[in-house]
Amino acid sequence: MQPLVADGLLASREVRQPDRTFSLFTWVNDGGIVMDRLIAGCLPEACGLARVPTDITSITGLAQGLNLSRSQLSRKFAAAEAIGSLGWCGPRGKSPLWVSAGFRREYHTAQAVKLAIIDAAFEASVTPTQRGDEMVGAMSESA
Repeated sequence: MQPLVADGLLASREVRQPDRTFSLFTWVNDGGIVMDRLIAGCLPEACGLARVPTDITSITGLAQGLNLSRSQLSRKFAAAEAIGSLGWCGPRGKSPLWVSAGFRREYHTAQAVKLAIIDAAFEASVTPTQRGDEMVGAMSESA
């Protein structure tokens, strides 16, 4: 299955050339973790808004424990802020960070593309007989 996933990822334009905000972060060390943290930090009750507040209030706090300096992360945030993908709800560093609905769509689309590639690789690598045997085995274990 792994070679099929690798081929699918390499063949995907969406993976190789992600949308603008996703691209800002994906090509830096721990950029994927930064995006995961931004999206995970979105306040669920505000998810229908154009600007969704997060639980993040500090670039320094976000950069801690990552393979990314505060200054490097600040530059990426400034670039994302310049295109309207994220910003501060009030004074920078003293208020929650928000992410745009567009950035959230970019993130969700990128994740969906990767999961579809993995799903297609799984489907291509497992025969119907194998899948049926796995289901029978799982059902007998749970009984």
